[in-house]
Amino acid sequence: IADVMGDKVMLIDSGEETARVARQLMHDERLLRDGAAKHPDTHGEHKFYVSDVPEKFSQVATRFLGEVVDNITRVDISRY
Repeated sequence: IADVMGDKVMLIDSGEETARVARQLMHDERLLRDGAAKHPDTHGEHKFYVSDVPEKFSQVATRFLGEVVDNITRVDISRY
């Protein structure tokens, strides 16, 4: 797309932008946690379900969450 449109067009990664906006919304609503250091017994387990490529989600989620995200299951939403 950039080759055709030129360098005046900004390409946006929708997953990364969604993560950025979600983080800002959680910050604004005071839903972000300060970290496991203050609450070591409440870390819990996270499971992620995606309809796209799990590896791509893992890269973006790892940047967003600041920790490795690897408990990812791809689901086929075409049957719903």
